Amino acid sequence: EYSQYTLPLRWGLVTYKDGWTKTVTLRPTDSTLPSVIKFIFGSVSPSGESNAADGLKRSKWVLGADKTGGPRYMVLASTSTPNKAWGCKDNTACCINRALTEADGLRKSYKADLFTVELRSKYEPALNTFLKQAAGKAGTNGGNMTMHHVVQSTLGIESFLNHLTRSTCAFGPLPVAGVPPKKVTVHLQYK
Repeated sequence: EYSQYTLPLRWGLVTYKDGWTKTVTLRPTDSTLPSVIKFIFGSVSPSGESNAADGLKRSKWVLGADKTGGPRYMVLASTSTPNKAWGCKDNTACCINRALTEADGLRKSYKADLFTVELRSKYEPALNTFLKQAAGKAGTNGGNMTMHHVVQSTLGIESFLNHLTRSTCAFGPLPVAGVPPKKVTVHLQYK
């Protein structure tokens, strides 16, 4: 959807698992966008190990590169509780706390709204609690339950992202030389 417009938008994707992350930052007009996304998602599969702290830390690089001045949105999708982080023993509360610290930095320092998506194959109380604590509006302490979503499959993630794109991004007509663009704002209220 973004690739149809020439508006000053940037997006990035950070995948994380085990001990590594991969970061991609692209302009919406990049013609390779669909193939890049397909390649990245094709090379990552849930492993049960989650280094969410490093994924969130690397997301700051994507947000820091954005000079458009517009709103910033971050979506954290996860299948498991953070159980790896630098300086922490695996599977300890330290891993969760590091990830929450990085989420706080995204909301406060980088002024990003942070949405969370829980891909649930079974109910994992620690993951549910972590994602609810991480979710929140820019500049807040998090814990915004309305910004946390639960889906049952990757199709649910795709549906959520499509809905988020349509509800948070407002596209007016494409710019015409010599005519100032009109600004359209859309507000949706979740109930």
